[in-house]
Amino acid sequence: MGNQTVGESDAAQNAQESSAAIASSAADDQRLLTLEAQLTALLDELARMQNEQAGSHQPEVEHILAKLYPVEHALMTVPARSIAGLGVKARHTAHVVSEYWDKPIDQIDWHAKAVRLLIEAVCEVAGTPVPAIMLQD
Repeated sequence: MGNQTVGESDAAQNAQESSAAIASSAADDQRLLTLEAQLTALLDELARMQNEQAGSHQPEVEHILAKLYPVEHALMTVPARSIAGLGVKARHTAHVVSEYWDKPIDQIDWHAKAVRLLIEAVCEVAGTPVPAIMLQD
């Protein structure tokens, strides 16, 4: 320990652990951001196929749906380490519970209202919008 007291040694150790945690959180949140980009691309492709002739893309639709599961599972299991990562998780949750935006907020049940308001608050703090599809009337 040299000339450091026990308290100074603890503070130095905590600073090193904090630096490691920050580096780790950036890496974890980059993974979440990458997963979100993959999800968005898959959902865009799915929407494009659904807007074209119904039924003509059935094998392709099934292929995209099969690719969605591991991406969504990872979005749910990778921990958020910053507000950016939390924003990714909030936007994914909005996608999962998209029916909470089907009606005006004063016409949905208490639990749906609580979840919807939480998602919207997290998105606002994260500086990222709620997915546009949720806000369309």
